[in-house]
Amino acid sequence: MWKPTTRKRNNSCVASRNRELLGRDSETTKKYTTHLSELLSENDPSQSAKYQWDYVKQSIETAVNTNISETPRQKTFKIYDKEIQDLSELQKKLWIKIQNSKQTNKTECPKKEGNCILHRIHKRTKELRDKHLQQLVEDIDKSSSDGAKVLNATEVKVNITGIDMSAAFDTINRTKLLEILRDIIDEDELRIIRFLLSETTIDVKINGANDLMPFTTNIGTPQGDSLSPVLFIVILNTPLGT
Repeated sequence: MWKPTTRKRNNSCVASRNRELLGRDSETTKKYTTHLSELLSENDPSQSAKYQWDYVKQSIETAVNTNISETPRQKTFKIYDKEIQDLSELQKKLWIKIQNSKQTNKTECPKKEGNCILHRIHKRTKELRDKHLQQLVEDIDKSSSDGAKVLNATEVKVNITGIDMSAAFDTINRTKLLEILRDIIDEDELRIIRFLLSETTIDVKINGANDLMPFTTNIGTPQGDSLSPVLFIVILNTPLGT
């Protein structure tokens, strides 16, 4: 959430100088803050963003009423009638930024825009396949495995044995996995998952070298994305079911 930072100085001399620089009385201040509040309120169609807008409104009112100084030179906000429209445009941009941050990835796009777009398409494709598969494999997750379900976890006391699951992900038989998926999903989705798995790479160090040497592999599933855990549940159900 965007939070403007302000620094206040409780100094009577600075406050007196501030009032002189701004050249306004309490009635003028009230006019500015009221007008800004109305501008902020009328551009907030979503009730879910009420907290963010209350904070923005409070921050701008604070900037209008108080002095903001920075050492070694004091800098004061001067609010004039012609600047109210600029602030109105600013708060519109903030509203767009808040809405976009809820729908897009918050990470900054790298300089090579083409690579960034391809990366996001690839990531979004995996997320869509993950969401669909979760619905299809719902019957596989029994009550004893509620912890593996999205937004549905059960707190229980159990004895835990530490197992390194990374090796299990790396050794999944893709041929067997695709055979199981063929009974769950249609051919088009199976083709997409086969394509995503074909891009799996493994980084290794040879003789303790600092540089990693990536190479493609025809076994295992990629780790670190949202699709792999669902595929792991699918392949794990075969031995458990028998």
